[in-house]
Parts: sequence; C-alpha cells; structure tokens
Amino acid sequence: MSLVAEINENLKELIMSDTLQQGIISCLQVLNGFLQQNCPVVSSMVVPDKVIHCHGAGNIVNAILNIMGLKDLKAISLHRTLSKLGMDSVTAVEVEQTLECNFEVLLTTSDIPDLDFLYNRYSR
Repeated sequence: MSLVAEINENLKELIMSDTLQQGIISCLQVLNGFLQQNCPVVSSMVVPDKVIHCHGAGNIVNAILNIMGLKDLKAISLHRTLSKLGMDSVTAVEVEQTLECNFEVLLTTSDIPDLDFLYNRYSR
C-alpha cells in the first residue's frame, strides 16, 4: 500500500489524500533497497479488509468501526478515543473523508483521533 500525497510548494505542506494498493513486487523492491542500507528502519502494517461504502453508508458508528477494522462496538470501551484504539494518521484521513463524503460531517484530521463512541449511549 502506498500513500498518495500532494506537496503544496507555496504553503510548504504535505496533503495526504488517500492510499493505493501496491503490488508485492514493488513492495519487495522498496524493502530490498531499505535493507541494503547501513541502518535500515522499516515499518509494516496489515490493513484489514474493509467493506466499501458509497452514499447511504448506514450510520457513522458502523462506518468508523469498519474503517478501524473493529467488529463489534460492544467489545470496546466507549470512553477510549480512536487514537487509543490504534488509529494512525492515514486512518484519520480516511475517517475524515468518509464523514465528509457520506455524512456531510466536517471535522479536521486533527479532531478525528480524539473522537470516542460515548455519544452513542445518549442517541437512543
């Protein structure tokens, strides 16, 4: 998987926009290049299978659970923030884009990791 990003030269900022699947040969070639360095630092992660939602993605809670790879809301503490549940910056961007596109909820990427599921108790 590779990160798709755009560099804004005028503002000197990096805008992360999405991730793309990367072929295994490409991954191995890049990994080989890193491992041939004197002091390589390499990180890896396995992304859970996700159900792709279009418009009408159900509810916000299920959409976020799906993105985070969590199966059941009952299995987690409602007080734990998304960052404490293992959310990284790429996942935060994905949650932000899903909330904006599917639910017309506008939050910044820096707001997303502080969200939790506690509100769900009072929404019934």
